[in-house]
Amino acid sequence: MKINFEKVFYYFLLVVVSGSVGYALKPETKVDETQLVQKYENQQRVCAAAMHMMADFSKKGLYQPKTKKEWAIERMMKN
Repeated sequence: MKINFEKVFYYFLLVVVSGSVGYALKPETKVDETQLVQKYENQQRVCAAAMHMMADFSKKGLYQPKTKKEWAIERMMKN
């Protein structure tokens, strides 16, 4: 089985040329920069809010039992 390099080259060239033509004829979409800026700012705002929520959650930590002093203050306030 012999490979015909000339045919392979022409097929490769056909694929490259058709892809280039298709890319060149692709309809150009207009990009609204103000919309992009709004999306970016919204993303930054949401990210900052999530970071604050995580920081607040990590500050709270786990349950810590009351100390003897806190129990004594609570008993005194009940009386």
